[in-house]
Amino acid sequence: MDKFIRKTPREPRSEKIPRPKKKSLKQSTIESLQGVVVVEDVFYSKSVLELEDQSKEKILETMSNLEEKIPSRQVMVDTQIGHTINKMRKHEDKDIALAAKKVYFKWKTFFKEKRDKPKIEVRSDLKTEKMREAGRKFIKEALGKHHKGLAENIEVETFQCYKRLISAEYKKTIRKIIFTLRHQEEVKRKTVAGEMKVNDLIKLCSKA
Repeated sequence: MDKFIRKTPREPRSEKIPRPKKKSLKQSTIESLQGVVVVEDVFYSKSVLELEDQSKEKILETMSNLEEKIPSRQVMVDTQIGHTINKMRKHEDKDIALAAKKVYFKWKTFFKEKRDKPKIEVRSDLKTEKMREAGRKFIKEALGKHHKGLAENIEVETFQCYKRLISAEYKKTIRKIIFTLRHQEEVKRKTVAGEMKVNDLIKLCSKA
């Protein structure tokens, strides 16, 4: 049978040409776009900077974030962030004072050179602001007059934890925080004294 079989030489295999890898493109968020300022982020930064016993690392991180975004004059007026930055220029820690000076002079230079350049501002709706204000009010009452800016910082941190949404989880956590501060004196004392960090208080109340 072999004489009826015709063998043809095999063609050499062609080497596979590697396909160029596709570049993975990262989707931009509105917060990451240049010239877009989320007003809530400015309030959050102000709250972080004004809270007593705040860690140096957190302050420097916040300063770095503020240096990347320049709020409009109206946002400056509404949040009073400029006054906070100006005070931080005289901070006893040299690194914090230097970071504050960088932000201050960058913003000042910007407004001198591009005074009329429009800014895109992202604000929360009125209903959200009213609900958050009510939460801050009740937290403030639960704390008493123990700590300046602490109630605002607790609410702002909670709002950030739930991706800036008035969700059922956010409402539940805020209610639990208010209840805990009213009825658990030890937790309240530690929070006011700075022995319990705000994020630890939020974790405690979100688990319950």
